[in-house]
Amino acid sequence: MEQLKRLFSDAGEAFGRLSSREKLMVFGAAAAVLAFAVFFVSVRFSGALRQGESRIASKMRQLQEAQSLAAGYSQAEKERAALDRQLKSNNVKLFTLIEESAKRQGIEVGGLTDKGSRKEGKVVEASVEVTLTRIELLKLVRFLTTLEEKNKLVKVTKLQIRARQDQPVLDAWLTVTTYQLES
Repeated sequence: MEQLKRLFSDAGEAFGRLSSREKLMVFGAAAAVLAFAVFFVSVRFSGALRQGESRIASKMRQLQEAQSLAAGYSQAEKERAALDRQLKSNNVKLFTLIEESAKRQGIEVGGLTDKGSRKEGKVVEASVEVTLTRIELLKLVRFLTTLEEKNKLVKVTKLQIRARQDQPVLDAWLTVTTYQLES
């Protein structure tokens, strides 16, 4: 502590011996050093502030993305639960559905063949192959629409059509499939 007092005392004596012009130069140099120090500190703080703001903006974008993903997940989970309920309650008998729909449309079914069931995870897929001969295109379209509109879990998964040369009608082979949860 004593040395520090002596150092200030010596500096004060040396400053007192300076001419007024030299004192002005020392004040100018001290002001320049002080201005540089203030500039250096402010640049460092503004850089740190910009980095902080950038990190905050990045975290806000991540938060918004997480919120939108959570909302999307929630919606997908509701849709999955609704589909699970539909699959559990699905008791469609394909033979009966096809025969009744064909009868209502005035279509003669040439043949029905059970293609069996196939299990994929917890979902069981049952298919029937249908043969329709000498059917008009408009009747075929109505028949297919009727099959798929009654129950959203009944789909025509395969369709093959051949035009007949002797009449303006078609021969059609289709596979009708329904889905349900494994019991």
